[in-house]
Amino acid sequence: MLRHILRFEWRSLVADRTVALVAGLFSAVLVYGAVTGAGWARAQANSLETLSESSARRVAEWREYVSTTPPSEEAHFTPASPSYIGARQGQHALLPVSPLASVAIGQSDLYVNYYKVTSRTRESFVHGEQIENPLRLMIGHFDLAFVILYFYPLLILAVMYDLTSGDRDNGTLRMLLAQPLQLRTFVLGRLLTRAAVVVLPALLIPVVGISLGEASLDTATFGRLAIWTMAVLAYGACWFALAVAINAMGRPPAFNAFALAAIWLLVVVLVPGLINIAVASAYPVPSRVEFVNATRVATDKARVEGSQLLSRFLEDHPSIEATDETMENFDILQAARDEDVARQLEPVIGRYNTQLGKQHAAVSLLQFLSPAAVAQSVLYDAAGTSLARYQHFFAQVDGFHQRWKQFFEARGFRGARMRPVDFDRLPTFTYAEEPLQAVVRRTWLPLAALWAVAVGVLAAAFMTYRRYVVG
Repeated sequence: MLRHILRFEWRSLVADRTVALVAGLFSAVLVYGAVTGAGWARAQANSLETLSESSARRVAEWREYVSTTPPSEEAHFTPASPSYIGARQGQHALLPVSPLASVAIGQSDLYVNYYKVTSRTRESFVHGEQIENPLRLMIGHFDLAFVILYFYPLLILAVMYDLTSGDRDNGTLRMLLAQPLQLRTFVLGRLLTRAAVVVLPALLIPVVGISLGEASLDTATFGRLAIWTMAVLAYGACWFALAVAINAMGRPPAFNAFALAAIWLLVVVLVPGLINIAVASAYPVPSRVEFVNATRVATDKARVEGSQLLSRFLEDHPSIEATDETMENFDILQAARDEDVARQLEPVIGRYNTQLGKQHAAVSLLQFLSPAAVAQSVLYDAAGTSLARYQHFFAQVDGFHQRWKQFFEARGFRGARMRPVDFDRLPTFTYAEEPLQAVVRRTWLPLAALWAVAVGVLAAAFMTYRRYVVG
């Protein structure tokens, strides 16, 4: 009997021009989101490629300068000076665009995907050079994740709000149930048919877009795509189950539409916004102004106490011999100042990181109040545009900073000039992608929660249908 319900319901949907129009518009919005996201990802990749080529070209120019310029003709701040290369020029550390970045821009508009690493303090370069339009940050980007989080539930509610109530009011349901047909079988058939109309475009269009793009289709990419697919299915299942539950109450179609719209507004818009406000109020981070003022005070203090800092620095680094030449070495003095500035800024940075960690922990817990917030975290993780990937990137940048700093301090402290062979030994940064297992560990619980909500609500809805009054 279920097979017959599926066939006849499909014919009914095909004949209904409204459903076809809504499904077509949804597919068009999905395609637009895919194209927009792909364009953004392509622009990011081109920008990183330009930076990489620029870095390689600069190293070649430095090597040529050192090879062709005699030491007697060199000025102080030239490519032959370790402090010039290490502290002033630096080297870019690049975060490659994720293979699935086109489907969800995520946190990419808030966090930088490259740093110009120098041998100075970490705080001197961590804020990056990228500038995003504040209006763009406020509005956000239009991508597939946005379509899935906001438009996808609306389309589900549009095709599900009158699952049984309309037929009950006009007497069709009573006539159907006069046949050897159970109400739950009829509801299940309609649910599966209408789900296919909505879910198939939501699954196929992103997959086709990714496969036709420039993404490397390796095991990790397929794993992330599987997580994305599971998130779309689980998020949709929650809304389908909710729509069935509202229909099971036996109220008129107008009531169903109003109730579902109110729940969408609450779950998708209000609750995530309230979570952000509550977390920011409970765990406020130190202001940017406080950090800038602390940096200025620490820098001025280090500049005034230069000789004292140098003496303390030499005491802390007994491997450096305290000679007249050492006391006049600018690289050593600058390292002493940087070390003191970092020490003074440590309390401010520590408070910021502590509060930020509390915010992230609170959001990770409170997100379970909203299926939309849970789905968003999983979609961003699957796409490789979540905060976790940027933290993973910055941890590697921090290690690269230490290697870059040690490389140039070893030469600058000796007063040595850069040789052509030194440019072949420059530390380089290559991002090591986090393993797929780490993404799975972060996403399995949110996915399980979504499926648990969907299954629980759907089971309760079918139990309620046992008491459904046909009319």
